[in-house]
Amino acid sequence: MHKIMLILRTQPALFGMASILTGIISLWVFYISPLPLGLAVYGLVKTKHRRDDGHPSHEALVMNFIGLALGAFSLIVLVFILVIRLAAGLLPA
Repeated sequence: MHKIMLILRTQPALFGMASILTGIISLWVFYISPLPLGLAVYGLVKTKHRRDDGHPSHEALVMNFIGLALGAFSLIVLVFILVIRLAAGLLPA
């Protein structure tokens, strides 16, 4: 467990890859849309200063922003679906 946490702490691009993967899955299963958002935000926070020269890793930033976009899109679709179901009377008020 300690090795896994060490890898996650030193490799913020893993959060970007995980957020992209869960973001793609959340396009089909909209109820997990907060998961890629959380992973991407945590990855962005951890990416702040991870390179030797003190600048953020561009690859990690790009992957985390892609995951953030996928998660945000699926969350918007989830809210849209829930509003339509509520308006149609398919959900309890």
